[in-house]
Amino acid sequence: MARDLYGYRKIRMLSLGTGDLPFTPVDPKTFDVASALAMNGEFIFNMDTYAADFYLKTNVPDAEKNYVRAQI
Repeated sequence: MARDLYGYRKIRMLSLGTGDLPFTPVDPKTFDVASALAMNGEFIFNMDTYAADFYLKTNVPDAEKNYVRAQI
């Protein structure tokens, strides 16, 4: 937004994450609707985190120098 709205060209971004949940291994033999619903929060939380990180890595110019994500 700073680049598009205000014309700034040199921008560095530090993204401070709130952490992520470890993925729970799934046994296909016992996986059912109840276990899928139990994992719903984990899925939503992690997908939001990883989607935002991916978007910024691919859209910040020279992201390898100008974008850092600290996941705590």
